[in-house]
Amino acid sequence: MSTVNASMTVIGAGSYGTALAITLARNGHDVVLWGHDPKHIATLQHDRCNVAFLPDVPFPDSLYLESDLATALAASRNILIVVPSHVFGEVLRQIKPLMRADARIVWATKGLEAETGRLLQDVAREALGTA
Repeated sequence: MSTVNASMTVIGAGSYGTALAITLARNGHDVVLWGHDPKHIATLQHDRCNVAFLPDVPFPDSLYLESDLATALAASRNILIVVPSHVFGEVLRQIKPLMRADARIVWATKGLEAETGRLLQDVAREALGTA
């Protein structure tokens, strides 16, 4: 992917992350959708839709796909985390050193931390080192 100046970077290219990325892109935002599996991202890029989860919903032109986390995070200061709760903390720890200094994070991840039952806001505070 060439450098994109996006409104939002969505972390998580499953059904929920893809749906939210499409919605943002349809509403006038340039969106980068990141997924951890390069083969999956290449398939999404080739098909310009998520055949497995949303087969009849084409990607808007303003939705960009990326498998390199650093590149995805450099594209926008606004980060939407949409990953399963059991990997939420690990993903935050991965993105922390790669985030822009002016980054803003929100999440649409549902549930509690699987191992401890902690609220995701507590997991985020610990992973990102914020008060």
